Amino acid sequence: MTVSTLKEQLHAYINSADKNKLEAMYTLLLHPIESEYEFSEADKKMLDKRKSAHLKGTSKSFSVSEVRKYAVSKIGK
Repeated sequence: MTVSTLKEQLHAYINSADKNKLEAMYTLLLHPIESEYEFSEADKKMLDKRKSAHLKGTSKSFSVSEVRKYAVSKIGK
């Protein structure tokens, strides 16, 4: 989608949006999106523990195809 098309569609949406949606959009535009996340020390320890268990082969791991097959079986497609 081109920038021009995006702008046109946003203008059309803004012109018909209710106050709550306009305030939500304003808030999103006003505050910059943070691109970095800082893990807490507890999170880092948990991830290190999981990584170690995976590398030792002591935890259950799944391939992408196994995960896909499981997900499809749960949603019924």
